[in-house]
Amino acid sequence: ENCFISACKDKTLRLWSINSNGDGTAKQYCQFCYQRHKKSVFSVVYIESMRLVASCDSTVHVWDPYTGVAVSQLE
Repeated sequence: ENCFISACKDKTLRLWSINSNGDGTAKQYCQFCYQRHKKSVFSVVYIESMRLVASCDSTVHVWDPYTGVAVSQLE
C-alpha cells in the first residue's frame, strides 16, 4: 500500500493512503488521525523494521500506524 504520514501544528499526525485510479490520476484519503500529542508535532519517522511510527512534540510517542495503538511515550 502506498501511504505517507503528515505532522501538523494542530497536534495531530495523519496517515494518508494513495490509490491509483489506473488512468494516471490518484485518490488520497486520511486513513487514520493520531491525536495524543499536547503540542505541535515537529518530527515524525516510520520505523520500517518494527512497523511503528515515532513522532515528537518535545515528548516522543511511539505508535502503531495500522491500529492507532500507542506503544510507548518518552518524556
